[in-house]
Amino acid sequence: MCLDPKARLGAGKLGSERDYEGLKAHPFFEGVDFNNLHHQEPPKHDIASPFENLGDLDMEWQMENKSRQYQNEEAKEQVLEINNE
Repeated sequence: MCLDPKARLGAGKLGSERDYEGLKAHPFFEGVDFNNLHHQEPPKHDIASPFENLGDLDMEWQMENKSRQYQNEEAKEQVLEINNE
């Protein structure tokens, strides 16, 4: 990585080999149609997320830990008074 922002590819003066056209001509972007880029669909990847289905696991974990947290506590009786004035 080039630390100097002025020396980075795409940051040069217009007409230099490091301007925007130089960036588009870099081998990394070979085959990219910059004129129609805004019309293209993004690529689709069938990569499974490592975080899929964590909702169920998280709920089970919370329930297990909550039950352990209150296991040794005595049940408290509460009386709710309703004032119907």
